[in-house]
Amino acid sequence: MNPLIRVYKRPSKSPWQDHHTVMLLADTSVNNEGDLLLGFGRYIYLHRDSQGQQLGISISKAMLADMPELESQYLSGDEMKAVLYLYLDEISAFCELFSDDFEQVFGLPPSIYIEAAENHLAEAILQLEC
Repeated sequence: MNPLIRVYKRPSKSPWQDHHTVMLLADTSVNNEGDLLLGFGRYIYLHRDSQGQQLGISISKAMLADMPELESQYLSGDEMKAVLYLYLDEISAFCELFSDDFEQVFGLPPSIYIEAAENHLAEAILQLEC
């Protein structure tokens, strides 16, 4: 079982017809035994349909509160790209903690995937500004 994937057991609250999410960011800590613990005060999930196509992302309410220009915690299109770009360093660090699991989902190690994503997102954002 891949800890980054969550397949829905009941209907999603998202506005999409999604089947599962991929965790891109969550709070982390280590307990006294050295186990990695996840917290969900700050998170980003990638929502996908049953064919694996990306539908959008959801961000935590805490992250939404930090970005008053956003109207919803469910984002797609240009807003999604901007938020992913803004948090790319944190996403990269988080995904490195699960590098084998990440590679199973995306087919590449996080470092290679994130580098390509950064270039793609930066180019998309530049297009918006023009």
